Amino acid sequence: MYYFQDLICEFGFPILKKKTICLMNLEELNTVIDYINEKTNYDTCLISSNIHRLYMNALFNPIAPFDSDKLKEFYDVHKRIFIYGCGSYGKGISRYFKYMGWEFEGYIVSQMNQEEDEMNIFAYNDMMFQPEDGIILALGKESFYEVYPIVKKELSGSQLLYPIY
Repeated sequence: MYYFQDLICEFGFPILKKKTICLMNLEELNTVIDYINEKTNYDTCLISSNIHRLYMNALFNPIAPFDSDKLKEFYDVHKRIFIYGCGSYGKGISRYFKYMGWEFEGYIVSQMNQEEDEMNIFAYNDMMFQPEDGIILALGKESFYEVYPIVKKELSGSQLLYPIY
């Protein structure tokens, strides 16, 4: 499952498992589909239609545990969006944003570390939020329960979107 790109591109392995598709990010998926398009005569429309089916049946869902309708509403009413967390949940939300053609300002973390020294990652304590800003708490359950009480004190409930746990 983890070496799907090598298996397909380097070894000509003809199988792309559904579970692998559900776990890969869009960049990896596009790379594999482009390769299949260019190097084989397999109809990649079959892959695309299956991905659409998986997504519609919530089997391919990079935004779990968020509701897509609430996410769209939240996006529509806020001027700037930040994603709190840059782990698997945060990256899943950012992939969904890219898929939808949406923009966000960057990721927020509790504390910066050496690896997160990027332009679009901000430390929460360094931020000055405006009333029209929105923060998506894209965190696992344990981290969510640590972070939520802190941000709840400083931001209004309408500025926060949090997971369904």
